[in-house]
Amino acid sequence: MNDTPYWQKLQDPRWQKRRLRVLEQHGWKCDACGREDKQLHVHHGHYEKGKEPWNYLPQDLHVLCAECHEERHFYEDSLKREISRMSMKDISCLSSFVSITAFDCSPRGFLNECLKAITAKVKNTIELQKQESQVGEQVEQVAMFTAQAS
Repeated sequence: MNDTPYWQKLQDPRWQKRRLRVLEQHGWKCDACGREDKQLHVHHGHYEKGKEPWNYLPQDLHVLCAECHEERHFYEDSLKREISRMSMKDISCLSSFVSITAFDCSPRGFLNECLKAITAKVKNTIELQKQESQVGEQVEQVAMFTAQAS
């Protein structure tokens, strides 16, 4: 097992080269706010135990200014804390609401996508309930008509 501290891994030339490529690919601007005049960080969207910082897929690396990076970690930590308090049943229910394939990498963008997904699910549920209600009314009408006909 490699016991090199994470901060030292970020000094490794493999990470430094990867970081520069990511910054270039993202146009040297913050993915969240678009600022080009702030110090930029390359943020790992998630971490995998034992994986080196330079071995992540491009879609797992985000360019964020220092302020957005701090805000992102605040929201991620808050979400992790709340999820850690949830039962497995609640987590399973939550995961069925949120199925995001691509989203704005800012915390607000992520939360907005979560909100959109949940809102769509609620609207769909309401629509299904309306349809079930209409079917129920039609069944009642047919039952009344049948009773009157006999």
